Amino acid sequence: MTRYFLLQCKRSLRAVPGLLCVVLVLLGGFLGVLGAMTARQDQSNTKFRIAICGTAQDTFLELGLAALQTFDSTRFSMEVESMTEPDASQALARGEIAAYVAIPEGFAEAAAYGRIMPLKYVSTPGAQGMVSLVKDEVTTVVTDLVMESMRCTYGMGNAAEDQNLSGVGTLMGDMAIEYTQFLFLRGNTYAVTTLGVSDGLGMGQYLLSGLTVLFLLLACLPFGPLLIRRDLSLQQMLMPKGVTAWKQTVCEFLSYLGVYLTVLAATAAVLLPWLPEGFSPMAVLPGAVMAAALSFLLYSLAKDLISGVLLQFLVTAALSFISGCMYPISFFPEPVQALAGVLPTGMARQLIAQGFAGAVSAGAVWTLLGCSALFLVLAALTRKRALSGR
Repeated sequence: MTRYFLLQCKRSLRAVPGLLCVVLVLLGGFLGVLGAMTARQDQSNTKFRIAICGTAQDTFLELGLAALQTFDSTRFSMEVESMTEPDASQALARGEIAAYVAIPEGFAEAAAYGRIMPLKYVSTPGAQGMVSLVKDEVTTVVTDLVMESMRCTYGMGNAAEDQNLSGVGTLMGDMAIEYTQFLFLRGNTYAVTTLGVSDGLGMGQYLLSGLTVLFLLLACLPFGPLLIRRDLSLQQMLMPKGVTAWKQTVCEFLSYLGVYLTVLAATAAVLLPWLPEGFSPMAVLPGAVMAAALSFLLYSLAKDLISGVLLQFLVTAALSFISGCMYPISFFPEPVQALAGVLPTGMARQLIAQGFAGAVSAGAVWTLLGCSALFLVLAALTRKRALSGR
């Protein structure tokens, strides 16, 4: 058995040149995809611009706009500029701003007497994302703040007049100032929690974990010519000498796994300086063992090279897609998400995702190793059946 294992190791080394070529091609492609997706995500997180029209002749509105640009917490996500309405309309048509708000003439004077004039909000047709958020949410919030503040201030003034209290104007002014202070500090009344795309990860980390699983599976393709056997005459001759189907399977798999992990370890050593801080590379190891065992089983089922490579590629693509390795799992229906959680590829992705937090679950590791052992047992049963001629 030892001699057979050493011969299989020498045989497995023949796949190293092809494996290195595949690893370099896959790394280049995946890093390109990862860079493009993260760059696109960063662009989607940039501030959007909104123009305010009709404030040039009003001191109070200019002061309010300056406060919004300087003190308000929305300045980190929204850039507010003062423009004339013709300039704002042209800037909107050129795509330089997301929307603009036109304030009618005499707005501040009317508001001083408790009369709120309607504002005109203009955006592009069918605007999506943050633009629709401003239209549907922010404008509603602003309306509620203005109306409720006005009702409270004037309600207090009317109540004071009914009770013949003196200094009503001063009280109303103090109350308006206090409301203004609360509005500028409203950022302290809420907290922002970034949930990420899935598993608490951002887009870049999520894609890195998913593409790593896909990379591990596709890196097994160069071993197809080595593991797919059309003639089992030698293996049948070894059976009477004590090298059973189980021993043959273990020897061939361990030799294949050793070469596979060695190349992956060399690749990880080269990429180590570029890995995210705090990431645990050992979180990849159980997934690599599972990928090798799965490909070994698929190759043992194949009768020829073409069907074996196609089987490996199609199963890899299907499992990776369903497990959320190519697309965020949160966008799939709940039944698919539940299925992904029990698939070996889904568990491998989740384990690598845990590596970003530096807390790898021992249960997930043993589950993946158990799946690998199951694949190896199925491969041995397939070899035994083939050697028996059934």
